[in-house]
Order: sequence, then C-alpha cells, then structure tokens
Amino acid sequence: HACTSAQKVMETLTATGQWTEADLVPSPSVPPADDEPPKRTPNGVSRAKRVRREKSGFRKPSKNTAAIDFGTTNCSLGYITENDTLELINGVIKCPFDGGKMRVPTAILLTASGVIDSFGSDARSAYANLEDCDRESYFFFEEIKMDLQGNEGVCRDMKVKAANGKEFFLVDVVAQMLKYLKDEFIKTLNRAGHKFETTDFDWVITVPAIWKARGKQMMREAGYKAGLCSKESCGKLQVVSGAQPHQPTETAPNKLSLALEPESAAIYCHEMLRRKQVAKHCKCPETPFTPRTYLIVDVGGGTVDITAHKLVSRPGEPVVVEELHPPTGNDWGGSRVNKRFYEYLQDLVDDPNLTEYTGTCCPEENLANKCSLSKLLNVTFEEQKQMFGRATKERPAVVHLPPSMYETYKEALKQGVERIGKGKIKLAQQSLRITPQLMEEFFEPSMNGILGCISSLLRNLSEQQETVDVIYLVGGYGGCPYVYHRVEKEFGHQYKCIVPDRPELAVVEGAVLSHTATFSSTVQARKAGATYGKDVVIRFDGEIHDKSHRKDNDDGIPY
Repeated sequence: HACTSAQKVMETLTATGQWTEADLVPSPSVPPADDEPPKRTPNGVSRAKRVRREKSGFRKPSKNTAAIDFGTTNCSLGYITENDTLELINGVIKCPFDGGKMRVPTAILLTASGVIDSFGSDARSAYANLEDCDRESYFFFEEIKMDLQGNEGVCRDMKVKAANGKEFFLVDVVAQMLKYLKDEFIKTLNRAGHKFETTDFDWVITVPAIWKARGKQMMREAGYKAGLCSKESCGKLQVVSGAQPHQPTETAPNKLSLALEPESAAIYCHEMLRRKQVAKHCKCPETPFTPRTYLIVDVGGGTVDITAHKLVSRPGEPVVVEELHPPTGNDWGGSRVNKRFYEYLQDLVDDPNLTEYTGTCCPEENLANKCSLSKLLNVTFEEQKQMFGRATKERPAVVHLPPSMYETYKEALKQGVERIGKGKIKLAQQSLRITPQLMEEFFEPSMNGILGCISSLLRNLSEQQETVDVIYLVGGYGGCPYVYHRVEKEFGHQYKCIVPDRPELAVVEGAVLSHTATFSSTVQARKAGATYGKDVVIRFDGEIHDKSHRKDNDDGIPY
C-alpha cells in the first residue's frame, strides 16, 4: 500500500501544478558549484547552499595520552607524553600499582565515610584483615564490570551491592575506581619530578566491542565523574538514598574517548608481529608480515570479544581497515573456570551455595566467611588456574582451603572425595590436590564457549567469501598457553594463531598507540549490529494468488 499511496501523492501534486513531470525525474548526483546560484524547490523555498569542507579525522593525535583498560578482573593504565619516544620497544609506559604491578585486580575498598581506602590486591588484603566488627562498616567491591554488559536493565540508576550488602549506584562505584587510578597516576608522575595535571592528558577508556550503547555511555559518564577531563572529581561514595545519581557535566568531551578493546589490541598485535615479538609458547612466523584479514580474539576474565577486520590500505599508507562482521562474543571468559570450581566444591561437600558456611546466624561470622570464600575463589584458586594455564608438565593444582571452611566441612570433604572424586582429587591436610584431568574439566565449559564463538564467526565470514589470515589471541585469559594450544589444535591447520608478547597488556598499549600519529588507524567501514525496516506486500487476492502465499493477521484477515 505504501507504493500506491506515494503514487497518489505524486499524481495529486502534478495535477495541481505544484510539480511537473520533470520534477519527478531524479537529478544527477553532481554537487553544485560553489558560485552556482541556489535552486528553488517546487514550493518556492530556496535550497541551502552546499558548503564544501575538507575531509578531517574525528580526532587529532595528542601529545600526552593516558589509557585505562578497565577489565572485569584486572585493570591497567598506560601512557605516553610528548617527551617519550615510540622507537623504544616499551614506548608505552605502564603506570605501576600494588607495589610495581602493571596489572592489578579491579577491586576497591572504601571506608565507612565513603573515602577510598585501598585498591587492587591491597584492597583485598585490607578487607580480609579487618576486624570482624569493622568489616560491616567498610564497602568492598570487585568484578562489577559484567553488570554493564547487555542492554536490559543497564541505566544510570543501576545499583550494585558492596560485600556488606549496602547498595550504591554502579556508575558512582566505577567512577571511584577510575578516580583512584587517575590520582595515583598523576602522583607517580609528579614524584618523578614532572609537573603534570589531569587536564594535560587526553584520556581513553577501553570497552568491549560487544557492549551495547548504554554500557558505553555509563563508562563515559563515570569518566566525567572521576574528573578525567577536569580538575574536579566525584566526592565521597554515598549509599543509595532513593534519588537518581547526579548526572555529570560533560566538561571538555573531546579529551575523553572510548576505544573498543579488540581494535586497540589489533594495533599492538600488528606492531609485535612486525617485530617478531610473540609469546614464548606461540609459534613465531619465519618472516614478518602484515595480515590482510584477521580476527582479534580478546578473552579476559569476563567477556569473549571478537572482531574481524580487513586491511584496505596499501603498504606505506596510513592504516585503514574495514569491519567484516559486527563484533561478536559472549561471557565465557576466565571467571567461568573459577565458577566451575565453585560448583564442584558445592557438590563435593553436598551443600548448595555453601549455606552452612556463609549463612550462619552470626552476621559478623557470616561476613568473615564470605570474605574467606571470595579470597579462595579469586586469589588462591586463581593462582593455581594461571599456573595450570602456563604449565608445560602435568602436575596437580594445590588449593589451600581457609581454616574455617575446612573445620566446617572436614567430614563432608572426606566423604565427597570418596563419593565423586574418582581419583581426580585428594584431600591432603587442609588442601585439595586437583589432577590435571579435573582442571581440564573446569576449563572445558569456558573453552567450548570460546571455540564455538570463533567457529561461528569463521563460518559467517566463509559464507561472505572472506578468508582469514591470522587469529590473534589477547587478554589475560586469551593469552595463556592452555587456551592458545586449544585454539591452535582446533584452527591451526587452516589459520595462523598468534599470541603477541605480553598479551594481557595488548589492549592498554594499543589504546595509547592508537592516539599517536605514528600508529593511529582508521576504521573506514563498520557492519551494523542491527537494522530497521518495513515490509511492503501486495494484499492477498484469492482469485489471482496461490493459497500457499496467504497469511492472516491476528484478526484472521488475509494480507
């Protein structure tokens, strides 16, 4: 009916003299000359004069750039100033935290008054060492980024609970974390004799490519609240009181940008491949080359984030790429391995959710046990998981249980080892000795999610008749040897699988490099993740149309 209606409108306009037949003929797409007088439309209104403009980029390379890779389990900060040189292999400088670490846990502890107490591993240790009576009044957060994934429920007034159960606005908690990283970064520079302020830098926050617009907007607002673009920043963290969180003023918005994690990592990967600097467990190509088409598989603690690119520029020209497929991924990151271990532990002691341990009637003891459980999963088991991922020889993983947990489940652990252990797990004093076979079972659900996502994307690209030269693996979890060997075993016969040196820092280093004149690249074309449209069909006529084409609406009327 849309075509019929449009035709009637044109007939009416032609009949009334408002349009002529010539007006209905499309004009050639030749832009008018600058000195050409403005044309008039059928209703007598002058068309606006076309103003030519030079092609320009979205942003100009900055002299000083700082980037924050805000990960689910860990985060890092990299920077470069106008006095630094990119000729050095470590041209991008990583700001150390936690006593010199370049990548620290995304965890924060705030005092009862809402002031930042500590961050990273220090926050975990400080919270665990608090007196039971004090722990209730402190606010501890970790691994809150996953709440921003998806689209449903992600909004400015979204809430998150601290370890003690108190509710806060998520955007305010993220802002506190960014504020800490920013403040410590500036202090570190100035302790070395510099005189930098926050506003001397252009800031970049990395986000997963698979995130929806709402999650990205939340991170941008958190950046403004943290004072990344101004000398003012958020004050003390306050418990939710029913009101909406304060909406920040977008001060100097051109100094804050979001970078997609896989796209940032791609710049770093190309440079490392050119220099033949790959991870020790990865096969290094004999001769340096730049792949024309490639996948970036960024696997962190929370998300699997995959982007497919095609290089369209020629050697020696500024790097220009186009997206071959909308970013894809899932939430089968490294934390799924920890989750699988937690589920197995519940089965082992035959206590769903470990309620006997974390659901005691004493609030202080309850909170202390939850803190011990969190340390078991996120520190003790995490260390063993990383060691297993790096190990070249088969050896058991030894997980030391908290003394309070061991006392609670001493008999249940012995019975569980006999009941479901099947020789894959042993109880030695207060520790669980886990065989490599059982550790692989903990990894398996996550690996299935990663391999399935890569396979699906490769299949879609094949249908588009696009070939892939290289699969890059980056991220704290994606770069570990075990994940690499599994991906290499699955796809290595057809594609080159490469892990760059220091894959856990690929995103933050790439984010900084992308804002420099030497390494900046342009994404020429992207694939839309969603499209909108309207079907127009001819109404069904039983006298001329075959019955197989009949469809009825909700009222039973054919259309």
